[in-house]
Amino acid sequence: MRVNPILALALVLLTGAAAAQTNTAPDQLLQRGIGEYRAAKYAEAITDLRAASSQFLNVEQKQKFVDSGVLPTIKQLEQALVYLALAYAKTGREADAMDAVTRLLSAEKMTPAYASLPLGCDAAELESLAARLVPSEPLPHNTQLAAVDDKVAAAIADIEKDADARIAEARKAADARVAAAIAAAQKAADERIAAGRAAIQKAADARIAAERAAIEKATDERIAADRAAAVAAAQRIAGAKAAAAARVTADRNAERREVTKETPQSMLASLRKADASAKEGDFGAANRVYTRLATASNAPREVIASSGVGLYRIGDFAGAAAAFGRLGTFVRGEEDLRYYDAVALYETGRYDEAKKQLACALPYIQITDDVTRYRTKIEQTPTQQAMR
Repeated sequence: MRVNPILALALVLLTGAAAAQTNTAPDQLLQRGIGEYRAAKYAEAITDLRAASSQFLNVEQKQKFVDSGVLPTIKQLEQALVYLALAYAKTGREADAMDAVTRLLSAEKMTPAYASLPLGCDAAELESLAARLVPSEPLPHNTQLAAVDDKVAAAIADIEKDADARIAEARKAADARVAAAIAAAQKAADERIAAGRAAIQKAADARIAAERAAIEKATDERIAADRAAAVAAAQRIAGAKAAAAARVTADRNAERREVTKETPQSMLASLRKADASAKEGDFGAANRVYTRLATASNAPREVIASSGVGLYRIGDFAGAAAAFGRLGTFVRGEEDLRYYDAVALYETGRYDEAKKQLACALPYIQITDDVTRYRTKIEQTPTQQAMR
């Protein structure tokens, strides 16, 4: 998908417009917010990181981006958005976390910087969080997090090596104690030969065997406990993942059931709310409503069409193409929908279909600058047969 950097900047600006204003320098806010996140002060971290991200997009920085196409504070902005998304997730604010991830992805489209961000191991779960919340747009892998993964693997190897060494040392010490006991018992036996060598030797052997058995039992118990703890941790992780997946499935099923209860009138009301959210820059909320209505099994044709237009206007071209696809054959008077469908198909790489829809729409729509621009792009794109 081709992304206009100016549109990406607009998305970051609109979704971050509500950040708190402060006189504190943005770099100080960023470092303070990261420190608060690491101290598990998530509410304070959210406040400072939102303010930092807003200041990294102040009027001066915006003008520099407009003039040069480069945002000097892109790395600080993306770092603030990374920890802001994590802080939202820690407080259970999934929608806000998804909004922060969306802003991060939009910033990446302006100037790719995420792969080289100086992130710590406390940000390791960001990529899995982004993949869960916005699966359609994966983040590149951060090189520093990859290094952290390597360090974790090395640390695990060191722990296992150290554990083996401690076991060997424990056995060596036990052998030393056994040997010392044998020597002491032998010496005592030699000194008391006349009093009863056989009895002394038997007692010494019994003590040696008991001590060896106790040491081996304690060592085996410690190893078994460590292994049991590792298995329990793995089971807890698996259970948490299964519970999360079940919650997501239940939420989606509940939402589908609610959609089937909606009437055409309530769907139109939902569309108006989505349009208002889009105008206010809350593209995440608008996208969820448009998508829900566009995929509803009982949605009238006009609701599906309006939802597709809404998705088109907020830049969700894949969702828009899917919605227009549900309409089937376009009728006379729907040439504007054909044009929107052509653009959505082009932006999702379906060039041949885009050319066909554009050709059908052009004779009946007003030729604006945007129409001319997309007409040039679509008509100059090689057919997929030629690309093969």
